Amino acid sequence: MKTLFTIIIASFIAGAVSAQTTDTVSYLKAEQWKINANLIGGSLTYEKKMSRSSTLYMEAGAAYNISYSYSSTRGSDHRYAFSPYVSIEGRNYYHFKERIAKGKSTANNASNFWFLQAGYVFKPISHTAGYTYSDAISVMPGWGIQRNLGQHFSLELQLGLDVSYYPQSSEWYVGPGGQFKIGYLIK
Repeated sequence: MKTLFTIIIASFIAGAVSAQTTDTVSYLKAEQWKINANLIGGSLTYEKKMSRSSTLYMEAGAAYNISYSYSSTRGSDHRYAFSPYVSIEGRNYYHFKERIAKGKSTANNASNFWFLQAGYVFKPISHTAGYTYSDAISVMPGWGIQRNLGQHFSLELQLGLDVSYYPQSSEWYVGPGGQFKIGYLIK
């Protein structure tokens, strides 16, 4: 756990220091900070341009995890946990020229992208009795879109394959993964 946290912090510092900003034909913003509202949580993100078409995207936040028993007919047997998380992902943006040709905005990195995300979910800081939990390490490759909603707001959708490992129980999860975020651009 400490090793992963150290790697994420070191990557964050390296990304903030070593971005290449000398490209003359780049549609990516040099850097941006956002506050995001997820479906059941929130986060703070920092995105730093690394090359002409790629960025390093770092996120820290907290989210609810909700589960219910299949034997509960009215959903009354539900449990929840509120857990902090951190993630880092590389993004490769494409589709800028096509968007410009159609007269669409590319401000604030509004385009399609491929990504590879690595993250860590910590043990819950609040949970109901009976909720089984564990720290989790996850990796998710996938595809996403980022669009503007006015000048300061953005919409983001990511779809991918989530591969998670739970060290406490030595269990794996492989299945669909994704995120939907509405963000407020700070800078």
